[in-house]
Amino acid sequence: MITDMDKWTRIRLEVLGGLPGVAGLIAPRHLLAVSGRKDALFSEEEIERGAALTRMIYEGAERPEHFGHRWGNEGHRFYSDLMWPFVLEACGMSESQ
Repeated sequence: MITDMDKWTRIRLEVLGGLPGVAGLIAPRHLLAVSGRKDALFSEEEIERGAALTRMIYEGAERPEHFGHRWGNEGHRFYSDLMWPFVLEACGMSESQ
């Protein structure tokens, strides 16, 4: 976790540059946020709070089913096993196609 930032800087990053800020630009299109449990950039609590705010944005856009959040077991990286099923479903495809 980043410890040398003051509280207000972290809040600004979380809201403006974090998941809710970006998701507000993406909604109502499909979005899957995948977080690594060992990623030290933000705590699990902060990530869960960001995901909850993002769910509220998607509920406001009347497309809550278009947003998902998943946890990967490692750090900050691409989790193809979590992402591709979501992408294929969003495109109306199955993994066998």
